[in-house]
Amino acid sequence: MKSLESEDSCENLQGDCECSGDGRRVCSIKEFLGRKPTVNEIVEFIDVEAKRIAKERLTKQTKEI
Repeated sequence: MKSLESEDSCENLQGDCECSGDGRRVCSIKEFLGRKPTVNEIVEFIDVEAKRIAKERLTKQTKEI
């Protein structure tokens, strides 16, 4: 059985996954179609999406100023 750490690493990139700046595997929601995602995958996806949205809003606010 693989450790959770190795499953989340950039060594196992598949499908719509990419490597984040801190070496974690980041996947789009498409990866979860047809299967039940793990809790860690859900948490990671929400974290990445929240950061992306915050960055977009900050960029938009900066352009308005």
